Amino acid sequence: MEWKKNWEGKWWPKATIFSWLASRGRILTWDNIQKRGMYGPSMCSLCIKENETQEHLLNKCPYARCLWEEIRVLFGKTKRDPDNIRNTLIQWGKWNFQRKVARRIWNLAVGFVIWSIWRERNRRIFRDKSCQESRIWDEICRSIKETVLSKIWDEEDRK
Repeated sequence: MEWKKNWEGKWWPKATIFSWLASRGRILTWDNIQKRGMYGPSMCSLCIKENETQEHLLNKCPYARCLWEEIRVLFGKTKRDPDNIRNTLIQWGKWNFQRKVARRIWNLAVGFVIWSIWRERNRRIFRDKSCQESRIWDEICRSIKETVLSKIWDEEDRK
């Protein structure tokens, strides 16, 4: 049940909903907006090299790949399909860790990575501001820490 994994992630509600939409190919990247009859700049606002599709933005863009690499380095492994973000979202939760808290943080990471990519994309489009990948990575780490320390997690989650 892929939807169950998504809703049990204990991410922030916005990240949960966004991940759910992304797993169904429903986020409003330029390719999806154009399918609805609207036109505008179709370039990825993060790399300004390729057309913006969901797959490019969340998975193939050099900006996104940098964040995925940070996760790989942090955990020493990654379960990411370099060609398909939907498969990444589905397969991510299948890694096992001895400690429950490590597994929970691993599961949080995917939601916060794609949510942060989306927020940076929107910051560049709607505010004409940008952040380096390292700053976004710091925001992801801070979001994970805040979630782990929040009341949403009980003592059982921290073992």
